[in-house]
Amino acid sequence: MILYKPEYWMEAIRVTVDNVKLKRISNENLSCLPSRLKQSVLEKLQISGFYNVTLSQVFALLNPYMTCIDLSNFEATDADLLKLIPFSKRLQSFAVNHCHGSPTVSGMCSFLSRCSVLRSASLTNFEESIDDVLAIIGNTLKNLQILDISGCKSFSICGIASISTLEMIEAMNLSRTCLDDQMTDKMITNSVGRSIKEFRCDDCANLTLLSIEALYYLPNLEFISFRRCSRVKA
Repeated sequence: MILYKPEYWMEAIRVTVDNVKLKRISNENLSCLPSRLKQSVLEKLQISGFYNVTLSQVFALLNPYMTCIDLSNFEATDADLLKLIPFSKRLQSFAVNHCHGSPTVSGMCSFLSRCSVLRSASLTNFEESIDDVLAIIGNTLKNLQILDISGCKSFSICGIASISTLEMIEAMNLSRTCLDDQMTDKMITNSVGRSIKEFRCDDCANLTLLSIEALYYLPNLEFISFRRCSRVKA
């Protein structure tokens, strides 16, 4: 058996990823790579949006150095989230798109409760109530700076109250949600109102001009978007 120096491994993997379709490499071979090489390949694939890559290949590349993972282009299930749990303590950025009922709110709660250092979370298009998810976020993800729950159809003022105490949040996307004036007021009169710099609430049919005007008075706000909010009349 021939052992190569790490720098030769790195060059070999770079050439492989650049010039060979990943589907030609078995998951077993991917899983045998050294952790740092797995991370190098994973980063490169994430930049390309995991084009022409399967979820099983992504999981073969999971490693202790991984700090971000974006599963938005896959139909991830609760079982898939369980596979990420051993690597969750270092995760700083996570994204998933709810599709065909997966992952479930219960699965998301179980996973997020283990991601204490997460700084960016994108959990989009959930159709069932995400109040429990928001409660986990508010209670556990104290370092969260970016939150995207766009397209989530159901949450209450109780859920909003849970995340309104986040002290480090800088950017939020609540576009295409049930956000209303009362929920907005709950957020901006708490910690979120003092820290938020970017706020997106496009296509929120329940918002009125009252909320938009209040947002303009937030001390650190640098960007706001409220396109196609039907009840907002200038």
